[in-house]
Amino acid sequence: LYPAHIPIVENALQKGWVNLPVVETKYYQCRKGWTEATKRNEQLVKEGKLKVGPNNELIGPWKGGLPFPHPRTAAQLMWNTYRSCNVEDDFKVNFPDIPLYNKEGKRERTVKWWLLKKWWVGRHDDPPIPEMPGNNGVLNSKESTILYYPFDIKGYCFLRVRYEDVTKDDEVYAYLPALRRVRRLTGNDLCDPVAGSDWIYDDFQCMRQKINPKMTFKILKKRNALLPRTYEYPKEFNIPWFKKVEGNLMPVEWCIRPVYFLEVTENDPSYAYSKRIVYVEATEITGDMLGGQFFDQKGRLWRNHGPCTPAINVKTNYRGSWCAVPILDML
Repeated sequence: LYPAHIPIVENALQKGWVNLPVVETKYYQCRKGWTEATKRNEQLVKEGKLKVGPNNELIGPWKGGLPFPHPRTAAQLMWNTYRSCNVEDDFKVNFPDIPLYNKEGKRERTVKWWLLKKWWVGRHDDPPIPEMPGNNGVLNSKESTILYYPFDIKGYCFLRVRYEDVTKDDEVYAYLPALRRVRRLTGNDLCDPVAGSDWIYDDFQCMRQKINPKMTFKILKKRNALLPRTYEYPKEFNIPWFKKVEGNLMPVEWCIRPVYFLEVTENDPSYAYSKRIVYVEATEITGDMLGGQFFDQKGRLWRNHGPCTPAINVKTNYRGSWCAVPILDML
């Protein structure tokens, strides 16, 4: 377990909220189109047609899937996480609540939200495949976050347009209901807090930040970690796909999985973090980030993310989206 999360798990076990079933490690599948695209990339890498350039840009005829099925450098591993298989081509979800806790562990606020995202490139299963017509590699994706609870922030909407070019900043807009105005935000420095917390937009799914030329990457080590997983139940099972329990944990299974410790250094004194150490799936072809440690500009550990909990579809054995991502402030 990541050290910062041991007290949370121990507390829940002692109070009988959850148990800790450690089960055999099983490997789940990605969607068919994703897997086929990844296999094609393997050959492109062998031929030297797919690689990372000097400005951290991806060079070559990438059409989807993991760019580097067998990453040999830290930059290749980072690009795998950037192209990770964690949402569908056209993604719409009413996420579980975002509960905000104080230092004593008491819930102070709950935020409810929608996330909608559409990929313009790297499409695998939903037409058009592999790219939106006329895009020609310009746009990466568009996404919006819509808050609908509590009342004081209801109607807030955040829109993000991402470009494939690593030197071109995202376009970011926010609708502020209190002002009844749309404001454009700085696309290269998304450090504004979200919904009354100090969580930032680039923290989504552990690390949603765009790769840029300033970043440097280093693989620190590879080791085993005890990680959670839960299950997604199709409607015909008549079982709620997300089961809540008391406290701030949910019932999950735990298994030992190998992960890379990848250090991402920002080299940008204006950014919220000086560096991140993220835990990346080492044996799957998902590119999943499974958690991480984020450090402020003074080098202090600021936040612990994860361990992230993926949801596995019990019918297809496909890897679904994140079901839970705990975030702890350490300062």
